Amino acid sequence: MDAAPPATGPTERGPGTGWLALLCVLAGLAGTFRVFDFDAFWHTRTGRWIWEHRAVPLRDPFAHTSDGPLRYTEALAQLVFHLFDRVFGGFGLSLLGGALAGAFAAAVLLATARPERLRWESRAVAVACVFLASSFRFGPKTELISFSLWAVLTHLVSRHEEAAETSAPGVRDHARFLVAVAALSFLWGNCHRAGGLVPFGLGAVAVAWALRAATRPLAPVAVGALLVSVFALTLNSGGAYYFLSTFAVTTRATFAANFAQQRPVSWEFLVDVDPWVFPLVALFLLGALVRRRLDASLALAVTSLSLPFVSLRFIPFAAVGMAPFAARAVDALIDRGAAATRLRLPSIARGVVVLSAAALPMAAQQVARHAPSIVGLGVVRWRVPVGAADFLRQHPPVGRMWNSYDFGGYLMYALAPGQKVFVDGRYDTPYSQAFVEESILAQTDDSVLARQFERFGVTYAVIACSRLEETRYPWLLSSPEWGLVYFDDVAAVVVKRTKENAPLLAAHEYRAVSPRDAIRRASSLAGLTGEQRALFEQEVERAVRDAPDSIRAHVLRALVLRARGELEAAKREAETARALGRSRRVSVDLRL
Repeated sequence: MDAAPPATGPTERGPGTGWLALLCVLAGLAGTFRVFDFDAFWHTRTGRWIWEHRAVPLRDPFAHTSDGPLRYTEALAQLVFHLFDRVFGGFGLSLLGGALAGAFAAAVLLATARPERLRWESRAVAVACVFLASSFRFGPKTELISFSLWAVLTHLVSRHEEAAETSAPGVRDHARFLVAVAALSFLWGNCHRAGGLVPFGLGAVAVAWALRAATRPLAPVAVGALLVSVFALTLNSGGAYYFLSTFAVTTRATFAANFAQQRPVSWEFLVDVDPWVFPLVALFLLGALVRRRLDASLALAVTSLSLPFVSLRFIPFAAVGMAPFAARAVDALIDRGAAATRLRLPSIARGVVVLSAAALPMAAQQVARHAPSIVGLGVVRWRVPVGAADFLRQHPPVGRMWNSYDFGGYLMYALAPGQKVFVDGRYDTPYSQAFVEESILAQTDDSVLARQFERFGVTYAVIACSRLEETRYPWLLSSPEWGLVYFDDVAAVVVKRTKENAPLLAAHEYRAVSPRDAIRRASSLAGLTGEQRALFEQEVERAVRDAPDSIRAHVLRALVLRARGELEAAKREAETARALGRSRRVSVDLRL
């Protein structure tokens, strides 16, 4: 039985357009920070290629290991990434992340606009709850477009359902709904691969509409919209592959084992990383009780609530699905509270209070989640191999690159196609599943790494080097066949001793300092001969010049200064290392 519409409480209902617009702006600001997501960079580089060539690449111009046809399906989003990067330069991707966060907030507001006329305050609180539960996936990511479009789909079906309950929609109304679904699906199909959720959601809506007498005539319309969406989603450069690949990544055991974001949601994750899901679920349940009926929004909510059990990165879909119910629950709570207290605030004071209550937690959560050096605009240099890419741009080795899996996206952005990458985060777009799995394994198994080097003729490598005493890649960092030419707190560059690369090694090789054992050697300089010690100290100074924001380099310099007896200078250097650590929330335990 349908519940009666909620009674009007002591506070007036209204759109509050200005306050809600300001909330979206504040949400965008809260979602703006320095970029460390590697996928953003390969999206941007692909968008640049599409812009320059006025076409989608059919063969991979960025990796020397990919020889098959490309099946891009996100070309429109990649163009947007490139345009932000082109217009705003080094700040572009940070600003894009903020724009996507603001658009997400606006889309969630749209999802809460139907079917009741709720207070704007209720909708604002619901948006804040959804934002807080979803923000662990924020940044310049194409998936934010999917989260936003899911909210738009919720609005479209709720609006059409409301029309059927208040009047008899005609053929023209149904046609407008189908056109809107087609447009949304076409946009989604060219921005992110999660658009395959549209037909699933519309299927659930068709069932919900068929089960209620008031909406039963709409069920065939929902089925028609489902078919329209399937067709529209294939109108992209990847065609039917768009559907075939939608859940391919999330169902592969290798990806789930290596990437936490691909694993199903767990209780531990919710408690440790995303506790805001719990109050949102409570509001959802309360909102469902306030309006007890099976409608389109409930069908979409139930569909979206199943998604995190496939992959935790889908939690924002569930949060969006719960948004209309959360707003409804907050509205009911305001009714009860206002009736009990008879408290009325001036509209401006009420707006300031509500906006502060909604926006401050969003900003506080982002500040708490990110290290201080991530707050701001630009790239997080201590998580992205900017220094290694700069070195390779200035001193390109001869031959073919190998790179750690995560680094491929930025190296592709910074160097390709002049220096083609080995592998990157595009998954199955250019690479086979077996190759990606082998490349991930090569990061921890030197025998697999050596086989890849031999098979692909690798002559230089960009490897992960983030530990103070690096224990990974022992073969590369100790083999006499390879020379270290650059390292910082993110990456190291090693070059094979070939005739073509002899000049590069002669000019830039580190012969005494290595991230593998430099800390131990610096702690016992007395055991080195005069010539060895002089070379070690010279290379430590060079390491500081090469990477002035490297914690390791400053720790090495502090140890060298201590060995010289320059204790005050050593303490200053140690404090520099600790300050860098604090900016990254990394502990630097250095006793002099």
